[in-house]
Amino acid sequence: MAIWPGGGLHRIDTTMGASTPIPFTRQMLVKAAREHGLNIVVEGETHFYNNISVILDGHTNLEHNLPVATLYDDVVQLMAHAGVSNTPTLVVAFGELFGENYM
Repeated sequence: MAIWPGGGLHRIDTTMGASTPIPFTRQMLVKAAREHGLNIVVEGETHFYNNISVILDGHTNLEHNLPVATLYDDVVQLMAHAGVSNTPTLVVAFGELFGENYM
């Protein structure tokens, strides 16, 4: 897939998914991304079960942290088997101290 931001031609391999509470919508977006060979990133939410749901729907990356203090092995194994990566952020930390307090 090619786009022209600022007039240049670039190859993209990742797209940002919409944060929608409707599983069917997320699943169709994941299906379309896979058909085009794209990874699909979703922005994490403050609700733990919504984050688990987007992992089960097939997203390839979850931004921000999961809103729990401890990630137990079942969640770690789910993410590993699903092939999901996680991009934690310092400024947005659901359920924890924001990273700006450490800067």
